[in-house]
Amino acid sequence: MPPEWYILPAAFLLDMTAGDPCHLPHPVRLMGRTIDRLEIPFRLLPVKAVYSGAAFALSLIACAWLIAFLVVLTAWRIHPWVGQAAQIILIYYC
Repeated sequence: MPPEWYILPAAFLLDMTAGDPCHLPHPVRLMGRTIDRLEIPFRLLPVKAVYSGAAFALSLIACAWLIAFLVVLTAWRIHPWVGQAAQIILIYYC
């Protein structure tokens, strides 16, 4: 998966032209629902709040990274253009 120079500019242009359409699924909304569901169980862990909060944040970040990595890896295995498109779309969402 070599980095291509046009991935970031393409994602930027996509963001400038499409913006954030309400009808598209968005990873941040999924993260928000995940936070709603898992915040209380993490708060109930028998450790200090700062540690359970850190564990929760790291878990959320690690899961988001893993999902993005697997999406891009799978897309690259289908075809390099599909992999590049997946990178552009994921960066657009960011």
